[in-house]
Amino acid sequence: MDQPLRLLKLTTGENIIGEILQDTPTLVIIKHPLRAMLIPKPNGINLALLRWDFLFGFETVSFNKNSIIAFGQVSNEIEEAYTESIHRYYNQEDSPIVDKSESSDEDFMDELERACIVTGKQIGRASCRA
Repeated sequence: MDQPLRLLKLTTGENIIGEILQDTPTLVIIKHPLRAMLIPKPNGINLALLRWDFLFGFETVSFNKNSIIAFGQVSNEIEEAYTESIHRYYNQEDSPIVDKSESSDEDFMDELERACIVTGKQIGRASCRA
């Protein structure tokens, strides 16, 4: 990565992780934006990193600055999970990227579980374990 990863908190409540390629007065252009989701489990919290929006291209996405309420650097653990997820995506391994034209809520939760297993990182006291 050329630039440090950033976490963007959007007005929608979504947490987006990616590399900022360009920062203009009105837009932020992010490379490989992934949506970070925390999934509560009885024994902790799982982290799932999913492609932000499946209708957009994945290389770069422009975000309007009016939709960003906060941003900052990510921890080393989150950066490792992000890097692993991107690597798996490009190497066609079990990817946390959902690619289904039709899916139910149960299918979606199965994908989140699989994404969590793929990242497999412990984050503070929260762990990503099945």
